[in-house]
Amino acid sequence: MGSNAFKQGSAELLFTIGAGKQIYALVLRTISTCLVKTPKPAVSVKGSPFFSPVYATVKKGSPEYIELNEAFDTIKADVLSGDKVAKGLWPEVYAELGINNLYKYNLKGGRRLTYTIVTEKSGYTAVILHYFRSHKEYEKFFGY
Repeated sequence: MGSNAFKQGSAELLFTIGAGKQIYALVLRTISTCLVKTPKPAVSVKGSPFFSPVYATVKKGSPEYIELNEAFDTIKADVLSGDKVAKGLWPEVYAELGINNLYKYNLKGGRRLTYTIVTEKSGYTAVILHYFRSHKEYEKFFGY
C-alpha cells in the first residue's frame, strides 16, 4: 500500500507518518458492501399539480417522453438518485408547500426535474414538483 491507503476487504484506514512509521488511525470492522449507498426504492412516483399539466404536453413516444419515463423509473428504484438541493437555495414556492426535502434530477440538454420525497405507511413516494424544459427556465425559477 502507498503512504495513504484504504483496503476495502478488511476496511482498514492506514496512514504513514514521518519516516515510514505506520499508525493505524482507525480500523473499521465492516465489509466493503456497507460502504456502498443502499438504494431506497419508492412505492410510487406521482406528479404534482405544477408538473402534471406540463407533462401532459409531452408527445407520447417522443425522446423527451422516453427520457422522462426513464427518469421516473430511476427515481422509483432509488428516491435518492437525484441531487439534494440545500434548503437555502429553495424558491419560496417550495417553502410555502411545506415540504422538508427537495431534489433535482438532471436530464439531457440542461433540463431538470425537481421532486420531494414523502414518507407514507406503505413506504416512500416521490412527488415530481416541476419539469424545466431548459436550464435557463430552471435558473430563472431558482433565481440564479
